[in-house]
Order: sequence, then structure tokens, then C-alpha cells
Amino acid sequence: MLFQRILQERKERAGDNKKSIDIVGRIEELKSAVLQALPKGRERDVARAVVRYRRLADFITRLASAIGYKGIAQFSGSYRELLNEMGVVDLVWDDEANSPYYMIAILTDGGFVGCHEYLYPEVDDFAQVWKSFVSLEDSIREAVIDAAGEMANDESEFEKRTESLADYHNTIREADAAESVVRRRVRRLE
Repeated sequence: MLFQRILQERKERAGDNKKSIDIVGRIEELKSAVLQALPKGRERDVARAVVRYRRLADFITRLASAIGYKGIAQFSGSYRELLNEMGVVDLVWDDEANSPYYMIAILTDGGFVGCHEYLYPEVDDFAQVWKSFVSLEDSIREAVIDAAGEMANDESEFEKRTESLADYHNTIREADAAESVVRRRVRRLE
């Protein structure tokens, strides 16, 4: 019975993977059709840049919004310099048990910005992508950042916290320990 259930789950996953591949293919076809329909010139360049730099622009604009930084489109330094300008000391992956964050931006003021379910290793590639992004004309960069700001529909993915990351992790550990004690007491009462 267990073996049959495992086989059924495997079939379902294979079907889901096929559907995902099909959807990605359709999106690529749609993207290509839209770009081909645009007139040659500035509009097409902007559309290509929006498509190419969408993930970078989305990440940077949401992080900047959480921090309260404005001026991304005008910044022409390196990615590391941009993060420093925004007040970000480092980007780290949060591996603390029961933390709702996957990525943490540690800030110079001692706080941090936690990010729920976002981009994982792709963030590590943004330094390279930023190099080509800053080589674009200013007007195109501004259009890409504006488009990312308009498309960002869920600001809650980034949460600014004023406590240090260590204090936050200690709070999580204490809450987990207290919950564990309560569970043990409930079990004893049963």
C-alpha cells in the first residue's frame, strides 16, 4: 500500500513538473511576442531591460523600500557600494530554526531586514547583474526601477527589525524552549 502511494505521489510530481515546464515555455513565448511587437527604439530597449533586470530590480527596490532608501536608479557604483550606501553591512542566509526569514540584510545601525521566502542563491548573482545594469542609460535604469516599484505588490516579504540578529535569534530560542516546557506539562497532565 505504501509503495503504491509513493508511486502515485511520484506520478503526480512528474505531472506537476511537466506543467511547470509548459508554463515557463509559454511565458517565454509570450515575452518574445511582446518584445517583437514593440516598435524598434527606446520602447523596445526599455522592455528588454525590464525583462532582463526584473529580479534584480524587484529585490533592490523592495529592500530599499524596507530600509527607506531612495536613489537606486541614480546610483552608478558597484553592487557592494550600493548596499553600503543603503546601510547594508552584509547579506546572509538565516539558518536559525523556526525563523520565518530566509535571507537577512544586516544593517549598519545594528538592526536587520528579514526576507521571507525570496530568491536564495540568485541574490549572490546580483553583483554580476548589477554591473551590466549600471552600464545602461540613466533613463532606461529609471524606467526599470519604476517598473519594479509598480509591480511590487507585496511589501511584506521584507521586514525591518530594530533588534540585532543575535537578540532576535535568542528570542526565538527562548520562545521555542518555553513552548517545549508547556508541551511537556500538557503531556504530563494527560
